Amino acid sequence: MNLLAILVWAMLLWIVLSPLVTLAHALGFRCRPLAWAIWFAMLPAWIVVFASRYVFAESAVRAAGDADHLSGVWTFLDTIDNPLTGDGGHQERCRAAGIAPESFAGKVEWIKRNGGNHAAYMWFGVSAGEDYPLLRRVLEIGFEPFFGWNTKGPQLGRCKYSFGLRWKRE
Repeated sequence: MNLLAILVWAMLLWIVLSPLVTLAHALGFRCRPLAWAIWFAMLPAWIVVFASRYVFAESAVRAAGDADHLSGVWTFLDTIDNPLTGDGGHQERCRAAGIAPESFAGKVEWIKRNGGNHAAYMWFGVSAGEDYPLLRRVLEIGFEPFFGWNTKGPQLGRCKYSFGLRWKRE
């Protein structure tokens, strides 16, 4: 099965799950088990989007040309809260590595690091203003797992679907 077929499957899964998210939203996400069930049901589709940023980053940036954001078929990989040159932290990391953030390589690294942000907010995210579940805990073994919907810093009225691990910095 090729990656495009998997991506189409992920979008179809999202279309099927979207009414469940609407139902959970209508219930105000007071039914935590339903909210978590929806979140876990979306996880396979999110993993496909997550993986596609590594596979398609170069093609997406090449298609964007000099634009600040991705568009067309690559919109799902765009970062709605920052241009392709990345945020301040990304720009510092690029410069430290001898890469200009506005270069092709700098933009590709940004998409590999943060691509799928548009999908996380607009496809898998939920409307801002409710108390959505988010589990975030720093573990003693050196990393911080987080998953759920991140209600801090909504973009365009949406809270981001979150799933990841961060290595704890000393």
